[in-house]
Amino acid sequence: MTLVMVFFVTVSPGALFLFIYTRDVFFEIDSFKLVLLSFGITSPFWILNTLPYMFWDGAVVGDNKVSSPFIACLAGSFWTIPVVYFPILSHLFWDLSFKRICIMMIAIELVLFIIMLLTETVIKPSKK
Repeated sequence: MTLVMVFFVTVSPGALFLFIYTRDVFFEIDSFKLVLLSFGITSPFWILNTLPYMFWDGAVVGDNKVSSPFIACLAGSFWTIPVVYFPILSHLFWDLSFKRICIMMIAIELVLFIIMLLTETVIKPSKK
């Protein structure tokens, strides 16, 4: 299940990103290189969204080491979906340049990262 989620959050939007902006590269390179390049484009967002949950849920340091990495991957995937898909889908409605799409992805990531930090540091401790 985790591998399927990682595929749909990292490889498929990366391939869609390549298809939209560099169709010649998308069609010319072989499948293995396409998967690696697609993973390289969007996986930094997934890793950036998964690592805080690895530390917050105790996957690295803690007593619940079996389910916490899976929960961290789920949470990282959940937070990464709008970052990688919204800019690509917005290109279908507006003709945005490559630079604007990259800036939009980084801006969405920053906003979601701040929301993630606020929910983990401000809202959760007050409920305990």
